[in-house]
Formats: sequence, C-alpha cells, structure tokens
Amino acid sequence: MGDTDPWAMLLWATGRGELSGRPVLTHWRWEGVPRPNQPE
Repeated sequence: MGDTDPWAMLLWATGRGELSGRPVLTHWRWEGVPRPNQPE
C-alpha cells in the first residue's frame, strides 16, 4: 500500500471510498486509547 494515494487510503479506511483490490468497508471504529511507546 506504499504507493497508494494517502487521501484515497483515508477515505477507504473511514468507509467513504473504494480502493482497488480491497473490500469496501461498511463499519469502522475510532480507538483513541494511547498506545504504549514502541522501541525503535
């Protein structure tokens, strides 16, 4: 997905657009819980 347009990806991830080769999303949920720091 590295070559996918960021706006197209955002629209797809929020169920507002389609991405070639990916199923249409009809449900998504915001998770606002902070993630623990990951080692780099």
